[in-house]
Amino acid sequence: MYKRHLVIAPYLLENPDILEFYRLLITKGADVILDNGVYETGKPMDLDDYFKVIRKLKPTQVVAPDVWGDWQNTVLRVDEFFGRVEKERLETKFEMMGVPHGNNIEEWMKCYYDIIPMCDVIGLSVGEWDDKLSIIRPFFAMNLDSRFDHVPIHLLGLWNADELQSYITSVDDAGNVVKHPRIRSVDTSMPFKLAMRNKSIGTRFIPSDVKSDFTKMDFKAEWTEEQQKIAISNVETLKKWVEGKDE
Repeated sequence: MYKRHLVIAPYLLENPDILEFYRLLITKGADVILDNGVYETGKPMDLDDYFKVIRKLKPTQVVAPDVWGDWQNTVLRVDEFFGRVEKERLETKFEMMGVPHGNNIEEWMKCYYDIIPMCDVIGLSVGEWDDKLSIIRPFFAMNLDSRFDHVPIHLLGLWNADELQSYITSVDDAGNVVKHPRIRSVDTSMPFKLAMRNKSIGTRFIPSDVKSDFTKMDFKAEWTEEQQKIAISNVETLKKWVEGKDE
């Protein structure tokens, strides 16, 4: 069983059976990140609905509400969410992840500095400024203010698997890969989206044509045995690349 999962709150709200599946995983020790789904749906989730999912699921990490490309409204929504978490005495129940946004680097940094005091984890989105070559996100991750090195980073999504190599800082004398200390985890549905199309990850660049609207994918569709094998193989391939292995 995989120990860490990311789930999308609007999808769980519409599928209580899936919510129950992940709730049971959490009771067995899984680390589940609950995301508000602004990237997938294109709009912020209603806060009351979000808290409804939080109370039922009891996730280990929660992505604070964010507004795509809007640093000021992202700060306002993170602040509102943080206040409500404190009011309902939930601050010890899960880690809060903040996701900075902005139309340019200056706005993004303003957002980052405003929200990080409230956050246990910082999430860096794959889609910021349509960076399909994954150049901007590694630059941010590797050069953020060292005063906040105690706040780990989660990579939200993955377009280019070569990006994973960006966070390998060195290889020690024993041949062990040394990774950037702030990068804690990454999530991506690409291994499964590819498998649903009967495609294996053959190169490190994941084709952008497999990216589709998460909410429109039929995850209840019956998988063939071959698709299941491809999905497992794709996940294992990505795990090897995270470990700095080519084969």
